[in-house]
Formats: sequence, C-alpha cells, structure tokens
Amino acid sequence: MSLPHKLGATIESIPADVPYLEASPKIAAVWGERVAAMVPGLRVGLAWSGNPQHANDWVRSIPFEKFHAIVDTTGVGAVGIQKDLRASDAASFAASGVADVRAFLTDFSETAALISQLDLVITVDTALAHLANALGKPVWVLLSAISDWRWLDGRDDSPWYPTARLFRQRSLGDWTAVLADVTSELAALVARKRSSQ
Repeated sequence: MSLPHKLGATIESIPADVPYLEASPKIAAVWGERVAAMVPGLRVGLAWSGNPQHANDWVRSIPFEKFHAIVDTTGVGAVGIQKDLRASDAASFAASGVADVRAFLTDFSETAALISQLDLVITVDTALAHLANALGKPVWVLLSAISDWRWLDGRDDSPWYPTARLFRQRSLGDWTAVLADVTSELAALVARKRSSQ
C-alpha cells in the first residue's frame, strides 16, 4: 500500500493511456454481427452485480429490478454483460427484454469482444468496470457511498480511466438517486446521438 508514496505518484502522474487492452478482431467481428442482429438503438452493456462471495458485495451489487428505468429508456438497446445471474434476479431479467448473451460469455476474451461492440457500459464496481475501461470504452460506474479506494472520493471521474464517469450514492444503500441520475443522463445521450445523425 505504500508503493504510490515510494514512487512519488500523484493524481497528475497516474498513467491514463487507454485503451491498453484490445479485443480479438476475429471474436469481435462475430460479436459485431450478433449485437447488430439483436440490439437496436444505443447499445448499452449492463452489469448490476458482482461475485456474491466478495466481502463487500452487499454494498456494490444492485437488484436487477432497479435497472428497469435504464432498460426502458427510449432508444436504448440493452445487453447483459455479466456471466452469472442470481436466482433473485432471474424473473425480472427474463421479463426485461435485455439481450441475454450469457451462454456466449465463456471467458474474458469473449466479454472484451462483446464490450468492443457496444456504445456504453453501465456497471457496478466489478472486474467488468476495469475491463471496459481498459478497452477505452465509455463506462458509467455506479458506486456505493463506501467505494473502493481506487475510485478516490468526491469525484465523478477517474485519473486512471479517462473514459469513465462515476455515479456515487449519496447515502449508503440508497441507489434510487444514482439510478435516476443515470437514467436522465442516458436519455440525454440518446437525444444527442439522434440530433447528430
């Protein structure tokens, strides 16, 4: 933990060159066809929960049913980018209309290729947030009021990831305002995209 101090790291000197990962062009081409066939509009990848065995999973994961306003945003085509679906989310997810590609997400190479074909990723703080950012994809990260130290405090950006935007809880456990902000910004993004076409 003392390594940043020993290296003299500052916010300004943190490397932020992205992308530093690239999806396999061959796999990405397959995903390009797959996504084009099933996802209209602004292509948005969603991840709402992480590994339930993670010590802080209770503060970072969100029940899928709370994502319905995001999914229902006009002009958005949503894709589930997380591999595992909790039993408590199954019915809500099945009824949502979100593209279910879990059967194809056999490893991170497949997930990276899928993400490379999306316009935006919206995710809680999981490995997918880091993968999408490393690929240089625009990523909106939904953070608990108690977030990992790497996201710093009081910021809506990340010095590590210039394509990231952070949406933070105002009080622990309350995702309502976060998801309302995300839904509003998503609708504005769709409107900007339409006006530029």
